[in-house]
Amino acid sequence: MKVSHVDSEGGMRFQIEGIVDIRAVASLQQSLCQALVRGGVIQFDLSGVVDCDVAGLQLMYAALRDLRAAGHSSERPRISDAIRRTASDIGLSLEEFDSAENPHVL
Repeated sequence: MKVSHVDSEGGMRFQIEGIVDIRAVASLQQSLCQALVRGGVIQFDLSGVVDCDVAGLQLMYAALRDLRAAGHSSERPRISDAIRRTASDIGLSLEEFDSAENPHVL
């Protein structure tokens, strides 16, 4: 898994590539926490995720939810087919990523 972020005026682009699974959750969580403290508008680019398990999906969803709960704004995340498959496999609609506010999801 590769995580990168690029600061831009008024925000940041946070990009995740590779495999996001239970083994990657701890390091990804640390990177996501750093993004949360920066603030501004954050754009999540998850289009490079090639495989994702439920733990990875939960972490990405929780990060978006926490970001918005803290009063930060984010653009609609770019989501890969791997994430779509994992969500579909467990019966989730990715509409939840648009709002990430529904406490009953995941």
